Amino acid sequence: KAFNFATDLAEQNGHVGMGSYVTVINSHGEKTSYAILGVWDSDTTLNIISCETPLAKALLDHVVNDEIVLDIDVGDEQTSYKIISIEPLPPEVIAWASA
Repeated sequence: KAFNFATDLAEQNGHVGMGSYVTVINSHGEKTSYAILGVWDSDTTLNIISCETPLAKALLDHVVNDEIVLDIDVGDEQTSYKIISIEPLPPEVIAWASA
C-alpha cells in the first residue's frame, strides 16, 4: 500500500502527532498554525516544523484545549500555548512533503 500523507499521518484520534496541522494561541495572544512533520523537515514559509523541535515535542499527544508551557532559552522566560485546532495537513504542505 502506498503511503498517503493526507490520511496515514493524520489518523491520531484527535491527538497531535506527526502529520498534524496544529493551530495554537500563545501567551502573547498570537495565533499560529504549524505542520508537524519528520525529523529533517522544516520550511518557515509554510510553518513546517520537525517533530524533534521543542514546540512539536511539547505538543505531541495533546488534544484541543490543552495548554502546554515551553521554556525559552532566553533567561527564565516561559511561553504557554493553547491548542485550538488539530487538522489534517493542508494541500500545500502535502505537495511540499511529496516533492
